[in-house]
Amino acid sequence: MLMNSKELSNRIANCLPAGTFELEIFCQLVGIEASREVESAAVQGSLQPRMLINPDFIEKYCRRDEPLFLLVMHELWHILLGHPSLI
Repeated sequence: MLMNSKELSNRIANCLPAGTFELEIFCQLVGIEASREVESAAVQGSLQPRMLINPDFIEKYCRRDEPLFLLVMHELWHILLGHPSLI
């Protein structure tokens, strides 16, 4: 079953460990879009960053929440380190 952007956003919010209010807010602030234009996931820099996530990658490699959480955290660190400003 392929996921759309809203389903991906909900799944990401649900996989965040309890007590991580900051990350839940992050998911609300950053646009999350299902996109086959990226191989796995990417942060697209702009005034409001967007996280692009390939639903096929999620279906194949992130069936459990733990791998999805790690993928999201990896992309979060790109934002925290200012990498989108380099785009």
